[in-house]
Amino acid sequence: MTLENPTAQSQNLVFKAGTSLSTELILDTALTLAEEVGSLEKLSLRKIGKALNADPTAIYRYFRSKNELLQAMADRIYSRMLPARDIKDDDWATQLIEIASSVRSVYLVFPTIGLEVTNLSTSDTRAASYVIEAIYLALGKSGLPESQIPVFGEVLLFMAIGVGTGENLFGTDPTRGKELVRQKQTRLDPGEYPNISRHVGSPIPSNEEVFKLAFGMLIEKISAIAAAHAKN
Repeated sequence: MTLENPTAQSQNLVFKAGTSLSTELILDTALTLAEEVGSLEKLSLRKIGKALNADPTAIYRYFRSKNELLQAMADRIYSRMLPARDIKDDDWATQLIEIASSVRSVYLVFPTIGLEVTNLSTSDTRAASYVIEAIYLALGKSGLPESQIPVFGEVLLFMAIGVGTGENLFGTDPTRGKELVRQKQTRLDPGEYPNISRHVGSPIPSNEEVFKLAFGMLIEKISAIAAAHAKN
């Protein structure tokens, strides 16, 4: 799943007069604006209307209140985390990786409001429940003991969210960001930081390598526990 950078999206947010509004257009605009202003609380219908070159009151034809709009935004974000394919009995690992990749992509694009939306979600946010349902279904297909399914579901989400938000620490050019960190490490005193100094010349791993390693280890752990459970 590939999502555009919100900064790039913002370049197309001002529409010509007379542009037809739609639920999809309002949601896309609201999500990008919220990330730009850095908070759902700071997002206003006035700002959304200005970006759409439309009267803010026109938004009420599609959403009865700002709270209803926020819930729809939460649904939109969670729907992007859903797996692309129906699960197969022997394909649980691929399914989990697909979900994790989608979660990672969402929190990479929306690092600020993604976390806010997580806290915003209520039992009425159906898409959030669908994500958990898909994760539990895949974990169930793995053969894990029932008691371990919620545990590993939490682990998968924490890892995927952490990877997605963590990638933003290195900016829009992660390779360059990591190189700058490495340059600082080369200036450290080897006597005070012997372990860092020993690895300064090691290859800098890409975000994709880190992601694959982390979730490969998770899949191996799930498989090992499932295999041990099957023997009992």
